[in-house]
Amino acid sequence: MDVILDHAFGGINNSIPGIGGPQCVKFLPLWQRIAETFLLVPLAICGIIISSKNLESSLHPISGKMLSSINENAVMFNGDKNLVRYCVLALYCFIFGSEIVCKLIRRVFVFMLNPCHVATTIQILLLAIGITNHRMYYLFRFQMYLLPGALIGIILPSINSRVLLVEVLVYFIQHVAILIVPFFIVYVNGAFLLEPFQNSAWTVLSFSIILIYHFTVLQIVGLITEANMGCVICPAMSDPFYGRFYRLATVIHQAILIPLITKIFSVCIKCATDVAHLDDVTRKSKRLSERKK
Repeated sequence: MDVILDHAFGGINNSIPGIGGPQCVKFLPLWQRIAETFLLVPLAICGIIISSKNLESSLHPISGKMLSSINENAVMFNGDKNLVRYCVLALYCFIFGSEIVCKLIRRVFVFMLNPCHVATTIQILLLAIGITNHRMYYLFRFQMYLLPGALIGIILPSINSRVLLVEVLVYFIQHVAILIVPFFIVYVNGAFLLEPFQNSAWTVLSFSIILIYHFTVLQIVGLITEANMGCVICPAMSDPFYGRFYRLATVIHQAILIPLITKIFSVCIKCATDVAHLDDVTRKSKRLSERKK
């Protein structure tokens, strides 16, 4: 057990600001942490309850069409697309495996609970299993709301604890992959995976889940291990809202940025996959015409 705990959080460098340690835990008084948690978690639970009701009513009319499209895509996989899918999956697993190895070597495996690693795990699952049922469909829509975190991680990288060049390289490659993989998942399975632009149920549901995950799982584990996961224990040095009320400021601006960035990504993915499918149809038409000749 001691070996497991040592590899989980024994290598956290307390001397680096924003990574963890006693100073990070003391950044906010305990009463403020409790007050913010008891304010935001009930709001998030209400958000889940309300959005879930709207979610069900919005899904029922398309459930039959969605399932038929899922089955059709599962059967109609052509060899080339299947090969590329497994190549992408293998490369993605190698990238994620490299990150896991780095975490184990540095004895900071607890940081695998960070949201970006959760996004990678979900995407690998979607690539490996495919969108074969409603649960996978729900997972895809939820992971779309984790993409803004990866984008912010690229713009404001937290890499001051990564001492090796390979660690920094893996960090950026993984975050870029998180943004790219959904394009391929939609290309393979169909644009029906993307929520309507005007839909707000998935926005409220996903943001509420993210909020609860940060203020329960990450905060509790972070306080126990003194690991600053998701910057919920203390702010990162690059945080533009660095200060005592940085968590409330983060919730407010993320409530605006996450839906906005996700909707923009959805539009970009739909446009890109439409162009790709049109190109596929054109190439198939040319092949058929050549065979007839």
